[in-house]
Amino acid sequence: MAAGSQDSVELLADFAAEAGDALHSVPDELRAFHEDPNNADAINAVFRAVHSIKGNAGFFGLVAIKTFAHRLENTLDDIRKQKVELTDDLLRELIAAIDRLDEMVAGIMDADPADPLSPEDQQQLERITQLSNSARVEVGREERLFLAVMDLVEQMRSATDSGSSPKMWADQFAELIEEFRQEASGGDTTATDPNADATAPATEPADLRLKQFRIGERDITEDVLAMLELFVDFQAGESGDRLVTQFFETAERLAPLAKDAGDKEFSEALQKAVSDLKTIVNSPLDLDATLVSVAWDHIAPHVIRLQVDSDKSKESKEAAASGGGSPNNEARGAKNNDTNRGRPRLIRVREEKLDEFLEDVSSLFITCELFKDLHSRMVAEGQPSPLLDEMRQVTRSFSEQSTALQKSLVALRQLAVSGLFSRFPRLARSIASQLEKQVDVQLVGEDTEIDKALVEQLDAPLTHMIRNSVDHGIEAPDVRRECGKPETGRIWLKAEKTRSHVVITIQDDGAGIDPAKMRKKAVEKGVLSPDEAAALSDHQAQELIFHPGFSTAEKVSDVSGRGVGMDVVRTAVQELNGELILQSEVGVGTTFRMEFPLREAVLVIDGLMLEHCGQQFIVPFEHIREIAEVDPKGLQRVQDVTVVNVRGETYHAVSLSEVLDLPDMELAPGQRVPAVLVECRFGTLCLLAEQLYGHRQVVVNGLRTIFPGLDNLAGVAPLGGGQLALVLSITDIIRHRKQQA
Repeated sequence: MAAGSQDSVELLADFAAEAGDALHSVPDELRAFHEDPNNADAINAVFRAVHSIKGNAGFFGLVAIKTFAHRLENTLDDIRKQKVELTDDLLRELIAAIDRLDEMVAGIMDADPADPLSPEDQQQLERITQLSNSARVEVGREERLFLAVMDLVEQMRSATDSGSSPKMWADQFAELIEEFRQEASGGDTTATDPNADATAPATEPADLRLKQFRIGERDITEDVLAMLELFVDFQAGESGDRLVTQFFETAERLAPLAKDAGDKEFSEALQKAVSDLKTIVNSPLDLDATLVSVAWDHIAPHVIRLQVDSDKSKESKEAAASGGGSPNNEARGAKNNDTNRGRPRLIRVREEKLDEFLEDVSSLFITCELFKDLHSRMVAEGQPSPLLDEMRQVTRSFSEQSTALQKSLVALRQLAVSGLFSRFPRLARSIASQLEKQVDVQLVGEDTEIDKALVEQLDAPLTHMIRNSVDHGIEAPDVRRECGKPETGRIWLKAEKTRSHVVITIQDDGAGIDPAKMRKKAVEKGVLSPDEAAALSDHQAQELIFHPGFSTAEKVSDVSGRGVGMDVVRTAVQELNGELILQSEVGVGTTFRMEFPLREAVLVIDGLMLEHCGQQFIVPFEHIREIAEVDPKGLQRVQDVTVVNVRGETYHAVSLSEVLDLPDMELAPGQRVPAVLVECRFGTLCLLAEQLYGHRQVVVNGLRTIFPGLDNLAGVAPLGGGQLALVLSITDIIRHRKQQA
């Protein structure tokens, strides 16, 4: 894209982001309408999304996107008006086109706005046109006439034959009109039926000239009569450019008035009538009553609907003059006001500024800890009780306010995963197309909000896993059919947030991971000996997919088989302090579950402070199951593992000295050992320390960016008096103990 002002670049980036958000739900809406053709909300949502992108693309001068979206809009308009049936083939082609439009929008920052459609894009649109024409529903005479005229106009515009001439096209138009005129005279006699009911509501343009018309409390009689003049004069055999121009001016003035009054249908009908009539006027064909009736067909039902009785009109005017209002208008106004009040107001903030603010707020907790420490020392020194009570109240209030402020600020860093998830359905369909497979991606929990940093870091692992699911998980259509499955495979991408973790799940209904195949591959690649492979459990054999360089692909392709496998994904997840869990069943499918602890840039946690070898440590409350004391005599060695019995249950016991490679504990004779039962999904452990202090709320600063290989420690927390406490990573401690066992 050519260089421009910073504001223009930001506006274009906003357009790309909003358009991407609008498009990601379109395939699901199309499928919903395909399953239920009465679901007007679904197809209308699709139409609005594409229509909006077309309009914005025109504003930015994005020629290719505007043209592509406009052609799609025409087809979608025919579908929503039930002129075209949404067949299976047309559905697939439309979804592919939406994916292509999404790609075009995503690439606007690097493209030339003036670039036209590529030949491939034009071919894709032609396929949609062909499928649309073949699925067109039988229409009435006037509509068939209009479609035939439009087809001739399109042929004339795209003609490159030097032998064609305006007279040739005019002759073809004349023949077409004559054909329809003969059909009309032979089959339509209702207009001259002598037995027609004289008391029926007026429906002809000439009869409607005697009526009054109103939208809400607004009298539009004068404008409607100006439009009716066109149809009355043409039916009488007269014509003139003045009448056509007058119709355009009046209709274009009425359309926004109708929209403001809440009559969206009339507004759209006027716009459609103007568009169709302009197309005919720009053709080489002379206007006559039959062609003008195309515009009348659009607006006639609404003009008839808006006619009012003279007596009722007078009553309405008197009611308005006396202060009365239309209940419908009042309700509509109230609705509009509610809508305006509920509309979110956004403000752009640079991420660096937000992080700096978060650091400043977090420093309040350190100050709060200083107050607590000062209070403790004042108690120890015997300071006056009233002052101590007052200081305790101030400290408590300070702590509560800083906690609330910190939680509110952390929420500002949260992003819904919908932005991350939105591109994966298109990615999956693109890969499936390369592999001649069919796949449908279902997104669950898109509104789940997680920290912005985690959203950005999850992109690469999820991309690899979606590729893996489509390539290795989902079977070819013929294979699925033989297994009694639908030809289209399904992948579920789900996000949820528990009390302590963010959980991302990728599940498919494919072939699953065959343990026997994994053992065979491991032996062939020299990863394991035959005896070692045979000794593996089924789950252990499936876990071989995480072995570096291990791949089950039969051949190298653009998608897989190059030795860059799931080990890269597991490493990336572990670098984010997360866990990747595999579950798979042959013939049923595979599930990958990623769990990440809730961690922000700076985190405030509730924890238990303990001391060991002169150093303070914090154990997060979320992992604490029970606090107890154990008799050193109760510690026993069983198969080189220390165990202890607590309330009738036996647990693996380990001291902080062993975990952190510190000197052994020094206990006085007969002293009982403080013990903390901690747990996570890997199991339960009895953690032994020298002394427990109690509850502390602390600010945790991560250490993994400074010490990437750091184990067993989650971060460091400043305490009062300039001291620091190390925050234990219970998940690491229990996982390592389990692996060693």
